Amino acid sequence: MKTRRFLARMVDQFLAGACVAVVKAISLVVFSALPVESISLPFHEAANFLLAVFLFLFVPILDAYRGRSFGKQFFEIRVFCERNDEYKEIKGEYFTSVLRNITLAIPFLNAIDLLFMFIRSDSGRLGDVVASTRVVQDPASRS
Repeated sequence: MKTRRFLARMVDQFLAGACVAVVKAISLVVFSALPVESISLPFHEAANFLLAVFLFLFVPILDAYRGRSFGKQFFEIRVFCERNDEYKEIKGEYFTSVLRNITLAIPFLNAIDLLFMFIRSDSGRLGDVVASTRVVQDPASRS
C-alpha cells in the first residue's frame, strides 16, 4: 500500500506540474506580447498566484469531486473519511479533502507528511491523521 500511495502521489504531482508548465508557457507568450513592461508584470504576478492556488487545490478537488485523484485511480486506491465511527468515501467532502492535503502546501510539513506515510503501519500521512481519513485499496478492484 505504501508504494501505491507514493506512486499515486508522484503521478498527481507530475500531472499538476505538467498543467503548470503549459499555463506558464502560454502566459509567457501572452505577457511578452504586451507592449509595456509595467502592464505585463502585474498580470504575470497574478498568473503566478493563480498557479500556486491551482497547485494547492488540484488533488483535494479531484479527491472530493471524483472520489479520488488520477494517481489514486491509476493505482486503484481510494480515500475514506471517518464519520460517526464509520468510514465513507471522501467524494463530496471538500473541507475534509482540503484539510488532509494542507500539509502538502507547507514545505516543512510536506516532508514530515511523506515520512509519516513510510513510518506508520497503516501508511497514513500526517494529513490523514489531522482529517481522520484513510486510504485503502479500491474495494471494486479486489479480486
